[in-house]
Amino acid sequence: MADPTLKDVLKAIAEMRREMATVRREMATKADVAAVEAKVDAVDAKVDAVNAKVDRVDAKVDRVDAKVDAVDAKVDAVRVDLSRLEKKVDDIDTDLTGHMTVHRKIEADIDRLKARTPRATPARMPRRR
Repeated sequence: MADPTLKDVLKAIAEMRREMATVRREMATKADVAAVEAKVDAVDAKVDAVNAKVDRVDAKVDRVDAKVDAVDAKVDAVRVDLSRLEKKVDDIDTDLTGHMTVHRKIEADIDRLKARTPRATPARMPRRR
């Protein structure tokens, strides 16, 4: 290979300068970096604000959960009371069914007594002495 001529060296230097100019144009300046950092800081501040709101919402959700748990406990207590009441109603129903059976027998006895022919009785009951 032949030694480069001065013309080749100058041509190579010019090519390098063009490439360096292109690289410099593509490089970010300190102002560009500062602008990006400012945007990142603004986004960080917004993220912090959103996180604070999320924390407040979480606290509210926790309070609502506590209220729901309290309501669930009351509902469970009502269910226990309701089951006791249902048992009492069943006991009363059983008792009334027994009374109705006795009542029917009494009505049947009354009907039989009404259907019977009356005995002859004196006009006046004798006195007891």
